[in-house]
Amino acid sequence: MGWWITLAVLAAIVLLFLLPVTVTVEARQPGNIRAKIGYLFFSFQFPKEQKKKKKTGSQKQPSTQEEPEENAFGKLLKDRPLSETATLLKNLLQQVGKAVRLILKNVKVTHLCFDMAVAGEDAADTAVQYGKTCAAVYSAFAAVCNAVKVTGIREFAIIPDFAEGAKTRFYLAARIRVKLFILLAAGVGFLARFLITTTKQKMTMASGQTTQEKAVQSK
Repeated sequence: MGWWITLAVLAAIVLLFLLPVTVTVEARQPGNIRAKIGYLFFSFQFPKEQKKKKKTGSQKQPSTQEEPEENAFGKLLKDRPLSETATLLKNLLQQVGKAVRLILKNVKVTHLCFDMAVAGEDAADTAVQYGKTCAAVYSAFAAVCNAVKVTGIREFAIIPDFAEGAKTRFYLAARIRVKLFILLAAGVGFLARFLITTTKQKMTMASGQTTQEKAVQSK
């Protein structure tokens, strides 16, 4: 009986790791972008709705200027030689790139909807801007399709708008899915590779300094 309970718990844990994390993105021009991250029954919306606070004239708080706290990244780079800092940043970017590539290979984009109307100052300018926009957008879309798996395209259209006083506008909506296991594997792999590489370089630099000190003492 105990084995069956253990297997059931393990199966549930494996199932949780295999379930996808879903990111729903919706964007409108100008600058109206909303995203919702969901996993199982949990969800997080960005940006959050800010509640307006009532201002009272009787309660006035004195303005105090507080020094910004140093973040973890700043503490990590503090009092480091420039060469060591550059090497650290190089390793960080390399390992981030590997983690991002692993995630992108397993990302699935569905329910894609892109609708754009291109407008210019006049009919001739609208036609020119329409041609440039089509070349740029379709090239970017091809790059996205090569990087991730895109399925279930609902709409993808770019049209010219010759109406007087019209402005360029667009609407974008998509659902992005990636398994939790992939995110955890990419994060753990990134930390492990970064720590191993950084430790090896520190050991190499330390041995090099020891060799130089011995050479100076021998002289």
